[in-house]
Amino acid sequence: MERIMSDMERADAELIRRLGEYGSATVHEAIGRRGAMYSKINPLGPGMKCCGSAVTVKMQAGDNLTLMKALDIAKAGDVLVVDNGNLEDEGPWGEIMSIAAQLKGIAGLVIDGCVRDSREIKEMGFPVFCVGTSIIGTVKESVGWINHTITCGKMIVHPGDIILADEDGVEVIPREEISFAIESSQARTEKEAKQVERLKQGESLLHIANLDQKMTQLGF
Repeated sequence: MERIMSDMERADAELIRRLGEYGSATVHEAIGRRGAMYSKINPLGPGMKCCGSAVTVKMQAGDNLTLMKALDIAKAGDVLVVDNGNLEDEGPWGEIMSIAAQLKGIAGLVIDGCVRDSREIKEMGFPVFCVGTSIIGTVKESVGWINHTITCGKMIVHPGDIILADEDGVEVIPREEISFAIESSQARTEKEAKQVERLKQGESLLHIANLDQKMTQLGF
């Protein structure tokens, strides 16, 4: 098996842009409550958001050489998604790699581990989603896997899947379902807008959501 795959199928850039107009929570609900990474992965700074095709990376423990190669392979608009084996006592990503990624137009980084140089990364505004920070560096000695199916944040991620990450969390959308995700998210957004109007007119949220009937069924 070839460890490093230099390319993968990507969704249409315009579809990715349209999906990125929605929040991760909206998309998650709209596609049937699927695809959410575990909640320990959070944005490094406020307001961070990214949406793009996943370049998947599986690192060797304590070694970021493969991640540096993935940074070289990734194209503008991609999101680097890294299986770090849930190791949280090292920071395989920092300021210099963030600068390199930002200059290439890479959309963001999602890693089930820590990063370093957090102040500098936040100042430059490069979107990073991680479990925390660690000042401990890594070696550059061994090769892992790039653009193979990985697990990140307790979610299976395939190369080319769409990653939508914001302050609410990280959502994984199968590439072939992007049109469905857009349509479903638009429908949900329109439905919620109508609910807000009914709330402003004085209706009960319990009634709007048809949950008053549920309460009656439960004997209340």
